[in-house]
Amino acid sequence: YALPMETIRSTSSADINKVAWLAGEALFGKEVSRVLSIVFGIGMLATTSALLFTGPRIAFMMAKDGLLPRWMAWLSPRGNTPIYSTMLLGVISLAILWTGQFNAILDFTAVGLTALSGLTVASIFPLRRLPHWPNRF
Repeated sequence: YALPMETIRSTSSADINKVAWLAGEALFGKEVSRVLSIVFGIGMLATTSALLFTGPRIAFMMAKDGLLPRWMAWLSPRGNTPIYSTMLLGVISLAILWTGQFNAILDFTAVGLTALSGLTVASIFPLRRLPHWPNRF
């Protein structure tokens, strides 16, 4: 609603990632748009930080349950952190970064995160039927 369709259509393919910035500038002006860009950047860093902490621990627990190789369940004696899971997920992340473009990576991760979030929410329904599951919901 902030940008006319002609402005979006006339935006070059190199600048198409700036559509959100252009919309913010059209709605609030240049200064507020810059502040919003910084706030969104910090939000993306916070999200990345949270995923870096939780991703290896999820892989660790899956390995502990026997769903992934056992070596991924090894904890570092120094920091009690899942070092092999962290290293493997880091290598996979670097491979994805080196082989794809930003838009493709964003699409790839968004689909996976959306699907897994949906499965997490949907798992509550069968778990509530288990007799030993605490009924706190």
